[in-house]
Amino acid sequence: MELNDLLLGKKIDPAGVIVFRHRPSGPDLNKVFPLIAADGTDLFNHRPCRWRKNG
Repeated sequence: MELNDLLLGKKIDPAGVIVFRHRPSGPDLNKVFPLIAADGTDLFNHRPCRWRKNG
């Protein structure tokens, strides 16, 4: 199963989706990042803004 399959299953057009993936570059934060992500899922499960096409 791929992300496109999941999106289509929820009737979301994959062509209209942008996915960003970020991993901290600092070694100290990199060590604790999995713990922060596991403990603070509400931090990662929201959209801070809407992306708009220019034009």
